[in-house]
Amino acid sequence: MTGKNINELASNLDTLNNIISWCDTNRLIIKKDKSLAFGFHHKLNKNIAFPDIILKDREITYTSQLKVLGAWIKCNLNWDLHAENLLKKLGKLCCAVKT
Repeated sequence: MTGKNINELASNLDTLNNIISWCDTNRLIIKKDKSLAFGFHHKLNKNIAFPDIILKDREITYTSQLKVLGAWIKCNLNWDLHAENLLKKLGKLCCAVKT
């Protein structure tokens, strides 16, 4: 969902309800206990207010980092977390090759 301000964003959440209804009609399951919200922003905007998202009587929590298609990304669109995770994996691989 997108919006220029918090009110526009909140009104656009009605689209989410339409998506949920479509999924229910077509027997697609949305696991509300595994659902997360990810709001991203420019790194200079530190205090962003995001609207509450209610999915089938459960509030969806926001996360500051998310793994999408194998890549880690932070809410300020910074790739440092992804690089850190790659370095950890490479470090483990190098140690395994040496032994």
